[in-house]
Amino acid sequence: MLRRVVLGAFIAVTLATGVATITPARAHDAAYRIVPLNEIVYGRTFGDWAAQWWQWALSLPAAAHPLFDTADCSAGQSGPVWFLGGKFCATNNPNCAAGVGTRTCAVPHGKYLFIPIVNSDDSYIEELAYGNAEPTLAYMRAVLTSSLDGATKLSASIDGLPVRDVLRYREQSPVFSFTLPSGDLFTAIGEAPQGQPDFFKAGAYYPIVDEGVYLMIEPLRPGKHTIHVHGEFPAFILDMAYDITVATP
Repeated sequence: MLRRVVLGAFIAVTLATGVATITPARAHDAAYRIVPLNEIVYGRTFGDWAAQWWQWALSLPAAAHPLFDTADCSAGQSGPVWFLGGKFCATNNPNCAAGVGTRTCAVPHGKYLFIPIVNSDDSYIEELAYGNAEPTLAYMRAVLTSSLDGATKLSASIDGLPVRDVLRYREQSPVFSFTLPSGDLFTAIGEAPQGQPDFFKAGAYYPIVDEGVYLMIEPLRPGKHTIHVHGEFPAFILDMAYDITVATP
C-alpha cells in the first residue's frame, strides 16, 4: 500500500541545533534550545504544531513548493513558527530520489523552527485512493505507527553538534483537516490511483492524522547556522542540510 514520506516532507524529516551536547533545557552557554515534547509553544502542543506543519505542506502546489525545490523556504510561512522539511516521497517508491540535498533559507529574526526528522500522515481521501472504502481512525493511526517503526538511523544536528536521543520527540497529532489548492501535489508524489490522474481535487478534506519525530527549535541567534537531518526507510535514504541565515533584529 502506498504511503507518503517526508524525510523532511511527506512522511519524514530531520533537524538539528548545537553548541555543546544538546539537552531539553538551554545550557548557560548554549546558543539554541530544543523545546521538550510536553512544552506548549504559543498555545499549541507538539501534536497541534504537527497538524499545522501538514496544513502548511499540503496548502501549496507542487509547482511552487519548498519541499519540491520549486519555491523559496518562505513560501506559505506566517506567524511565530516557520516550517522546514525534506522531500515528499511515497514509502514504497525507490525512484523518488529523496536522496541528498542542501537548501539555503533566510529566516526572519525571532522565529521558531519546526521540522520533522521523520513524519507520516494518512487521511480518509488517501485511503479511498488506495482502495480502502471504509478506513477508521484506528486503522490510519496503525498505518502511521507501522511506517514510523520502519524508519531507521534517525539523526539530526545543528551547527555540527548532534541532537541526542531524537526519538523522545516522537508524537501523534490530533485529528485535523487540510485544504488542497489543487490535486497536483498528490499526483506529483505518485498517489493518484492508476488511470485516475485527476482523482485528487482542490478543496478541504477531513479527517487526517499524523505521527512523527519533530524538533521545535527556539529562535536562533542572528547569523549563519547549519541544520542537518537524516533518516532511512526501506526504499530510500534522506540526507538534507539547511544553510540558514537568521536576520539581525
